[in-house]
Amino acid sequence: MSEKALKIVMLISVIYLALGMCLGSCGALTDDSSADSSEKVPWADDISELNEQNEEDGQIEGSEQNDQNLSETSKEDEKKNLVSLVYSEGWNQSDNLNLAIAAVVINRVRNPDFPNSITDVIFQPNQFISVYTNTLVDYENIPVEERNQVESAVESALLGKDPTNGAFFYYEIKDINPDENVRIMTTYHCTEIDRFVFLRKYPYN
Repeated sequence: MSEKALKIVMLISVIYLALGMCLGSCGALTDDSSADSSEKVPWADDISELNEQNEEDGQIEGSEQNDQNLSETSKEDEKKNLVSLVYSEGWNQSDNLNLAIAAVVINRVRNPDFPNSITDVIFQPNQFISVYTNTLVDYENIPVEERNQVESAVESALLGKDPTNGAFFYYEIKDINPDENVRIMTTYHCTEIDRFVFLRKYPYN
């Protein structure tokens, strides 16, 4: 082979070598770029979990708020029912009598022998005359001034005031035989308020 031909062969080899290196380098860049574009952001899972947690927290908070609203509504209904009962049983004779009747209901709620809510105590069968004779006056139908007076007594009873010394029962003296009233008054520890007798033990067991 002549010297000129040898030089041409060497030149072609150099060109091929350079071209191969260039293609290899470009291929590496393409692979790296592809890898970068498909790789997850390191904190992507954390963000996703945080969003899910926030969503759950929002649902829990919403549920708790609903429960709280329901609880407040129930408390208000219980109070209204108690106001209705106190007014219907005592006919607003005095603040002390209103307080005493309300206290009996509260005492029952706190005692395991009776239902554990004001409404259930009130509507327990055959317990309160105004309920089983269907003369219970609806809260909204009580005259405003008298309703406010009864509400004040109910609120005091809810705060723990009790002029009955822990009574669970009461009756109006006019509704019972005088001799029977004497028997009850001398046999049981009683408190008399406005011609109503309050006692801790049921007198006919």
